[in-house]
Amino acid sequence: MYCGAESPASNNSIICSRCEGFTSVGDIASRNAGHASIIEQISSYVKSRNYDKALELYDSLYTAEKDPMLLYAEALLCIDYSNYLLRLRSYDKKGFMEENAALQKAASDLAARAKLLLSKCASQLSAGLKSNQMPSYAYHLFLAYLKFGDLAAAQASLEIIKARDPMLFEYASMLFDSKLGKFDDLLRHAEKLLNANWQPLAVLYYSAYALFKKGRKKESKIILENIKPFMSSENVELLLAEIEQ
Repeated sequence: MYCGAESPASNNSIICSRCEGFTSVGDIASRNAGHASIIEQISSYVKSRNYDKALELYDSLYTAEKDPMLLYAEALLCIDYSNYLLRLRSYDKKGFMEENAALQKAASDLAARAKLLLSKCASQLSAGLKSNQMPSYAYHLFLAYLKFGDLAAAQASLEIIKARDPMLFEYASMLFDSKLGKFDDLLRHAEKLLNANWQPLAVLYYSAYALFKKGRKKESKIILENIKPFMSSENVELLLAEIEQ
């Protein structure tokens, strides 16, 4: 609904395999055709590496809808764009390599833009937290804080999620533990979610990631190869590639 990724639904709810946003099949169906068309265009531009056009569309869509999660999705795109520019740098050229300096400057500007967008997103979500009691709203605030790097605020928002949706709390806690590198705790949250059959594909990915980080590459690879046919995710492909190295 925000980044254009296709993700499997579980019990009518969806955790996005790209941006981690939480939504329902009903919420997606209720969006107007114009919103869906623009999100599809953004996704198409991203696939063709036309990041500037994709960012322009995000700006225009946010202006029309004022949905703070569009700011979050745009911030993630800025981060991806920044990383892409950094990968374009080459150090085997002669001279002062001015192209590298220009790429570094553009990448830094995008990273700063992402921080600003995340800050604006978190501010808007925080302002509406009392009036919007939906578990997804508190969860999205948590995502904005987590991606921004404000771990104290992210942890505080976890308690709000816990009071609204215990299973979503377990998932958010899993993301938090992943950020902190607490992989044993991550796996404990994952076990609870899997026992409840709550978003199993997304949870299995994080289980595989934790096992990889713990040095259990064989088990991690088995999980990833089993979920790959059902989960279109660049993260799965990247982790498999890292295991093979």
